Amino acid sequence: MKGIFDRMLSARVTEKPSKDEQQAETGEHGLQKPISILIAEDNDINMMLIKSIFENILPQVKLVEAKNGVQAVDQFKKENPDFVFMDIRMPEKNGYEATAEMRQLEDKRRVPIIGLTAGTGKGDRDRCLEAGMDDYVSKPVVQDAIVKIMQKWLSLNMTPQDLLATNPKLHYDEQTLRARLQISEEVLQKILNTSTEEIDRCLAELRLHQASHDYKALRETAHRLSGVALNACFNVLADMAKKIEELSIHDHILLDNHIHDMATEIALLKRTI
Repeated sequence: MKGIFDRMLSARVTEKPSKDEQQAETGEHGLQKPISILIAEDNDINMMLIKSIFENILPQVKLVEAKNGVQAVDQFKKENPDFVFMDIRMPEKNGYEATAEMRQLEDKRRVPIIGLTAGTGKGDRDRCLEAGMDDYVSKPVVQDAIVKIMQKWLSLNMTPQDLLATNPKLHYDEQTLRARLQISEEVLQKILNTSTEEIDRCLAELRLHQASHDYKALRETAHRLSGVALNACFNVLADMAKKIEELSIHDHILLDNHIHDMATEIALLKRTI
């Protein structure tokens, strides 16, 4: 698991930087700086546990600590982290309030903010999203949950080309698909061809729905696309479709970016299979 994350860290969670920004971010060997994560957590034991998980799965990570919501906002301004893991209940300023302030401070780059909550119901998730968070992890925090979150958000914020260079199975997990179906080569190829044809139709529909501002139909198409991609073990594409399904209808620029990246991913998949 460490190897996958180590290779993925060469692409930080940002918009594509300018040439000057790239030079500022890279070191003498051309590798980008380690990923930075802000952890806002007032409980010392929880902080120690979360830090140990990150240090285990991301050996080169830079961890920034905050003990309350006020410190979290200050560290966000000072450190400009790649990720934020935000406890909901904190003194001085809670996680919802801190998240709202962070969103006001952002310019072009949206930093993934992951809520840390003791609740496990849909209402807890919805409240996190309404506050401006992107996802959440239930307490007590375990390593598997952190791994899944990081895989999801690192994948969604890397270009398809970067992902292919790090781990081709993230795009098309042929081994898993063959083991699941146990079918002939001919039938497998038919399934892949049918899947890519349906994916092309979905992409065309997404663009039409976006142009007509029919966001209900857009979400339905994204849901259908996610299912097709999951069945074919097109893992990155499935995550992209799920993200569009959950996206705020008011974030038109981010929607444009997601659909553009999805088209790039589909083109890459066709070359891969």
